[in-house]
Amino acid sequence: MRRLVDEVEQRLGGVDILINNAGMNQFISVFDTTPADFDRLLSVNTTGAFHCVQAVVSGMRERRWGRIISVSSDCGKRGGKISGVHFSASKAALQGLTRSLARQLAPYGITANDVAPASILTERWAALLSDEEIEAKGQLVPAGRMGRPEDVAAAICYLASPAAEFITGVSLDVAGGAYIG
Repeated sequence: MRRLVDEVEQRLGGVDILINNAGMNQFISVFDTTPADFDRLLSVNTTGAFHCVQAVVSGMRERRWGRIISVSSDCGKRGGKISGVHFSASKAALQGLTRSLARQLAPYGITANDVAPASILTERWAALLSDEEIEAKGQLVPAGRMGRPEDVAAAICYLASPAAEFITGVSLDVAGGAYIG
């Protein structure tokens, strides 16, 4: 990460916005999850984000401005029925990392937030679900549809903007109202 950030800084200047979006999931039960499975998901979903933050945060502190936005999941807050327990644990850890970063970095003009998508119709889900299943999942959401990747992108763009300078330590549900109250 350090080498990559050094190259970006040489070519484009400092990194002002970091979006931690790398992640993986494994749809298996707790009974089938091995310690290696657990470690691998935590390594990709949480530890990887930490390494990215460490690589950019000093420059952000020097410039006294930065945005760190991580893509977590509703599973990090509520647990998952289909997602592996290790996925939920890794996303909860990412949310905790975000809160701690927000507290430590706010004095330097750096915000740290996460977006927590739920029921987003990604290419992977579209390939796995029939049109009827997509419609049925959408009807469970107050907005009447599954979310789109563009919905997540819009939330990230807002949190990355100067308009969100007083928002830090937030986990923003991108869920069409699925978790109201």
